Amino acid sequence: MDDDKRMTALVAYLRQHNLNDWAAIASFLQKTSSELEAENKDLKVRIKAAEAANELDRSRVARALTALNSAVRGRQWVLEGRGPYEWDDDDYRAEFSLWVDDVQKAAELFAIIARDWHGCPMDATEIRHARAMLAPTMA
Repeated sequence: MDDDKRMTALVAYLRQHNLNDWAAIASFLQKTSSELEAENKDLKVRIKAAEAANELDRSRVARALTALNSAVRGRQWVLEGRGPYEWDDDDYRAEFSLWVDDVQKAAELFAIIARDWHGCPMDATEIRHARAMLAPTMA
């Protein structure tokens, strides 16, 4: 006999013996137990979805950082000087603009992550609480 049937039998037994207060408590516990079980299943599903969203973002951030660091490293010589270019040389400006384009392209990957609301809270209060958790890491 499963737990639900046992609890129903217990409630019936208590009512039969005029123990109505106890029967009411047992009935409430039976109802609460099944509601909690359903809520527990729902929470497990939400946790799995949140973990998947976190892994997706973690993977995206790693890819975006790799692209951004590659763009910076690929043109780091710009920090050492102009090389063969004169101070007013258009080729230097063109080379530098290519670097800026590479950095902006890599940064766009972060913009994609920022626009993705999958697995995010939609309630303003929950959003504020989630953002408050970032405060210690932003210092």
